[in-house]
Amino acid sequence: MNRTTRFAHALVAVAALASTALLIASCARKPTAVDPTHTTPEGTASELTRLMVWPERPAVTALYTDNAPFGPDPGDLFVGMLEYFEHPAGTLNGMVLDGSIASQFEILRREANGGIRPLFDFPLPPTRRWPDAGWDSFRFTDSNPLQSSTPGYVARGLVDGRPTTYSPLSNFAELLPNDLGTIQLRFPTDTTGTWDPVPGAAYYVSHLFQFRQATPNDRVLASAPKPLFIGKSLDIFIGISTEPRVVGRNQPFDGHVVTRRELLPGHEYQFTVSAIDSRGELIARSIGDSATVQSEVTYERYAQGAAILPRPHGVAGVQRLYRP
Repeated sequence: MNRTTRFAHALVAVAALASTALLIASCARKPTAVDPTHTTPEGTASELTRLMVWPERPAVTALYTDNAPFGPDPGDLFVGMLEYFEHPAGTLNGMVLDGSIASQFEILRREANGGIRPLFDFPLPPTRRWPDAGWDSFRFTDSNPLQSSTPGYVARGLVDGRPTTYSPLSNFAELLPNDLGTIQLRFPTDTTGTWDPVPGAAYYVSHLFQFRQATPNDRVLASAPKPLFIGKSLDIFIGISTEPRVVGRNQPFDGHVVTRRELLPGHEYQFTVSAIDSRGELIARSIGDSATVQSEVTYERYAQGAAILPRPHGVAGVQRLYRP
C-alpha cells in the first residue's frame, strides 16, 4: 500500500539529508577498464577489519485507523502495511568496522571479468569513531551493483593516506539473494540481554544505544534492517563475538569491544543484535519491541529491531508487534 502524507514527506526529507554524502559517493566517477588478473589488492588481511554488506530493505509499519478511545486498542481498524526506504530499492549497503591503524578506506568491487577496481575515486572518511577502544566505522552505498554476477567487495585501509603492503584488508564480502532471518532476544535480568544462535552466522554484532534528538521519522528509518544503527544516537556498547554473549550492566564480554559506557539507573537503552555470515552478509536481525507514531486519526506500529532495557519485571521475551 502506498500513500502520501506529511509523515511520508518528512521521511523522504530526513532520508535525503541523512544520505546525501552516500548518494554522492555512489555517483562518483569510476575507471572504464578493469584488469581481470587484478583480483586481490596489496595489503595484509586483518581480523580487526570487518566488511559487512546488506541490500536495501524498508522500514515496515502497520497503519491503523484510531477509533475512540484515543491511542492503540483492540477496537482500532487495521488499514494496511507501509514501507519506507532510506535509499532507492536495489541499493547495496556496506559498512566497515575497523580497529586497525587505518584512518581511511578504499572500497574495491569485483567486476564481471573477475578483476577488482575502486568503487569510488576517493577514500572513505570515518562515519563514526569510538576513540575509547580505537575503532571506527566507514559507511558506503553502491547504487548500481553488478547484476551479471554476485556483487563482491573488499575494503583496504590507508595508512598516512596511502596503501602499503601492511594496509589492513577486510574479508571479501559478497551479497547473495537470501531472506533475512530473525534473532530471538532473551533477558537473564531486567538490565541484561542475550540471544539465540543463528545457523550460518560467523559472528554477531551486539549493540546498546540511546536515541539522541531523533524524531519519530528518524526512529522509523532506524528500524530498517542493518548490522548496526549509526545515526542520531549515543553508543553505550558495541561488541563483536562468535557466539551469543550476555550484554548489559556489569557484564564481561568475550570478543572485540568496539566501545563501552556504563549503563546508568533511570535511563532507557535500545538493545539490538545482528548476525553476519562468513561472506560478510547480514543474514539475521533481532525484531525487538514495538513503537507507535501517532497522528490525530491514525497511527502506525512498527518493530524497532531493538528491545528496551531495563525490561519491566515479569517480561520473559519479546512480543511480535503488530496485528495485521
